[in-house]
Amino acid sequence: MILSLLRRSGLVTGHIIADLGCGTGFFSLPAAEIVGDQGVVYAIDEVHEILQVLETKISEQGIRNVRTMESNLLATTIPNQSVDFVLMACVFHDLQRETLGAELNRILKPTGIICVVDWKKIATEHGPPIEVKLTEEDVIREMNDMGFTTSEVYEAGQQHYGIVSHKSPVSDHSFQDDK
Repeated sequence: MILSLLRRSGLVTGHIIADLGCGTGFFSLPAAEIVGDQGVVYAIDEVHEILQVLETKISEQGIRNVRTMESNLLATTIPNQSVDFVLMACVFHDLQRETLGAELNRILKPTGIICVVDWKKIATEHGPPIEVKLTEEDVIREMNDMGFTTSEVYEAGQQHYGIVSHKSPVSDHSFQDDK
C-alpha cells in the first residue's frame, strides 16, 4: 500500500525526497525503493533514538540512498531548491504552518510536490486526540495559505487521507473546492 500511495502522489525514479518526521522509516524505506540509485531520501526526524532504529534498518537491508538527518523539521540543513518531493506523514497537524511554509518553499524545486498523509478527524484507537486532527479541508486551506496548489485528495486507508499539493500551480488538475 505504501508504494502505491507514494507513486500515486507523484514520487518517481530519480527524485530527491525529504521525509519530514520520518520516524523509523515506514515511508522512507519504500520511497528509497521507488527513487532508486539515481534518487535520494532525506529521512529527517527530531528524535535521535528513532533515527538510530532507522539507521539499523538501512544497514541491515543494504540501502544506500537514504540519508538520515537529526533536525528541527522546520529548519533543516537541506540545500535550497534541491528537493523534488516532500512527504509529511502523520506530522502536519503538529507543525507550525507559517514556519513550515517558509521551509517548504526554501527546500522545494520550483515544480516540487508535497504529499501530506494524516489522520482523519475521527475518533481512533491510535494517533492523536480528535481535537488535534485536521480535516482534509483544513489541510487544503493551510496549503493554499502557504502558497501551494492542491491537486488531489484521496483515501489512504480507513484512518488516514492523502493530499498532494504543488509548489507551482497545476493547470489541468487543480483541486476545486465545490463549497
